[in-house]
Amino acid sequence: MIGYFLMELLVWIGTVLLHVTTFLLLFFVLRKVKNKPKIKKYYYEETGI
Repeated sequence: MIGYFLMELLVWIGTVLLHVTTFLLLFFVLRKVKNKPKIKKYYYEETGI
């Protein structure tokens, strides 16, 4: 009984960590993609290219 409970707990912790890490990765990737055009825009405005 205790072993089964520990196994379930480990599986639950693993799934939570997996979801949190994937969410954070997606969040950072989307932020980088959104910020890239702004950086390019400012770069073009300052350099005049």
